[in-house]
Amino acid sequence: MTLQWTGIVLALIALGTIAFGHVAVRKVNYLYGTRPVPYVLLAGLVFLFLSLQMDSDLASAALGILGMTTLWDSFELVRQEERIRRGHAPANPQRPVEPRRQTHLQKKDLDMHSVARNSLRLCSGQAFRNQR
Repeated sequence: MTLQWTGIVLALIALGTIAFGHVAVRKVNYLYGTRPVPYVLLAGLVFLFLSLQMDSDLASAALGILGMTTLWDSFELVRQEERIRRGHAPANPQRPVEPRRQTHLQKKDLDMHSVARNSLRLCSGQAFRNQR
């Protein structure tokens, strides 16, 4: 009986790329914001393309894991910016994050009770009777 080390190697690669990506997203966003997103996205696509070209199953799987985690990190860079806006992540004082424009729904400051109340008014037809 021979031991198959492929699963353990791929698990370690997945763990390493996720851990590195977690730290890299925070550091890159702190230093550069969302400017590197297209480059990170392109790097992920290149890794995925290279994984399709490999003859070795192990190398192909490793590049596939690296490519998908890199693609995910490009999306996380954008989400990290939103976390900074909400105060859930530290902001860089030399690179202030601009607030997002508010939509008309955010301006109304809707809570669950007003949403439910308006839904009931629409279902019962009261909203149309009041407009006449």
